[in-house]
Amino acid sequence: MKALQIKSPGKAEIVEVPEPGPPPAGHVCVRMRVTGLCGRHEWSVFNGTYRGSRSVFYPARPGFPGREGAGEVVETGPQVESLRVGDRVALCGGAGDLHQEYITTPEKWALKITCERPWPSLAPADLFARMLALLKSGEKILRANAVIIGLGPAGLAALLWLKVLGARKITGIEFDPARMAGALRLGIDEVMPASDRRSQDLLAKTRPETVIECSGSHTGIQAALALAAREALLFGYNDSPLLIDLSQWMDKGLAVKTRTAYDWLVWEETVTCLNRRLIDPGALVTHTLPFSAESYVRALELISRREALRVVLTFPSENKGDSTT
Repeated sequence: MKALQIKSPGKAEIVEVPEPGPPPAGHVCVRMRVTGLCGRHEWSVFNGTYRGSRSVFYPARPGFPGREGAGEVVETGPQVESLRVGDRVALCGGAGDLHQEYITTPEKWALKITCERPWPSLAPADLFARMLALLKSGEKILRANAVIIGLGPAGLAALLWLKVLGARKITGIEFDPARMAGALRLGIDEVMPASDRRSQDLLAKTRPETVIECSGSHTGIQAALALAAREALLFGYNDSPLLIDLSQWMDKGLAVKTRTAYDWLVWEETVTCLNRRLIDPGALVTHTLPFSAESYVRALELISRREALRVVLTFPSENKGDSTT
């Protein structure tokens, strides 16, 4: 079967790897239909700048760093109770390295999709689970005055969850007019340019309880600490040192939290909300491309130039060429 492999920084290839054997007890084999790109994570692995909790050795494992996707169950192992052959399932990072044609995964990480949704719209479910885990760590989300800094994929996922969770008012801060317009289409209450310091000063006087930082920029993180009255939830990733003013935390007893990992309960809640149509991960998908090394590199270029939000790669049976949705 075919799998994407990052051979060395800046070089990706499609390689042939053995197809998985019969799944063991409690596992299923899934034929991948779509796999999504987690922009900043994928870009850092591809370029050799990844500084996560473990080192990346090149050539990387086939399929890595794919952690978003969906597919169809083609075989079940013993003791599998919730899935049958032919079921459509959403997959997340716990399922394994998803940039490959087939994956064998524990049953709990392949959750059944019961609603009618196009394959590409299922791929970003993992991002929504990561955002939900962060939001659930907060204490002031319900009926909160919330601010989102950075209206890229993570910020829009935060917006859609905040609407489900009942935030009283949601304000977005972003420097890209196109992304501001996209947030307005998805129902945000107010947006303001990141360069508009006067509006942000006025916003701070309203004492927003919760600020969710999704840009990963130093400026965004510092703004989150300055704006939040009760808690700052940091989702955006930045691996370079940051100088901060501790008085921003201590003078107001600010709680600062970050979380991107999640457990099965959060994953189940995410897919349940997807099936009930309370969230639409497909709202983040702007481009679909056929599964290939060339498409992978092009997808990263689109993301780095901010021409795309989420890019999804489709496997051969679903390939319909390059399209924008």
